[in-house]
Amino acid sequence: MERNIRDVFINNLIYYRNKANYSQQELSLKIDCSFNYINSLENKNCTPSLQKIQKIAFALNIKPSLLLEEDGCPKNYLYFNKNEFISSLKQQVEESAGNTLQEKLDSILKNY
Repeated sequence: MERNIRDVFINNLIYYRNKANYSQQELSLKIDCSFNYINSLENKNCTPSLQKIQKIAFALNIKPSLLLEEDGCPKNYLYFNKNEFISSLKQQVEESAGNTLQEKLDSILKNY
């Protein structure tokens, strides 16, 4: 399945940042931006310019193209979006088990 370029970028950014043992704060200092910027990138709240992609790649000691390639990081290292997972899980439960289990799942998920 082909993934959205933004999701590919996020997966690769998180993978290479973790591989370099950098926190979001440490990476932000290396590319001269705020912690909030890195956090926003990783949470799909903003999109980087080509110049920022180049700065990030330089800081991570990788080619900029690796941040945009679908196979830039190992296949088993996929970005996990909690909200998308919960939504998908709720849909599956609703389809397979009906509203009774859906109501129970909703009550459980309120705590998360």
